[in-house]
Amino acid sequence: MALSFPAHKMDLWAARRRRSRASIVEQALTAWIDREEKRSHLTRESMDDGEAGRTVDHATVQAWADSLGP
Repeated sequence: MALSFPAHKMDLWAARRRRSRASIVEQALTAWIDREEKRSHLTRESMDDGEAGRTVDHATVQAWADSLGP
């Protein structure tokens, strides 16, 4: 797999943290996968709520937002 990224920046980042380039890549990918899994879970949960009718109408949300003040 070919990746396109500024290798010199990654090398600097790794050196500052006394870690290997591979460990930096592993950490970044792990964090990205965790975020994507969370986003996917929240999306599925939201879709389920919508299908089950667990929603809030616009007027209610607007009234709440207005109550927060300027």
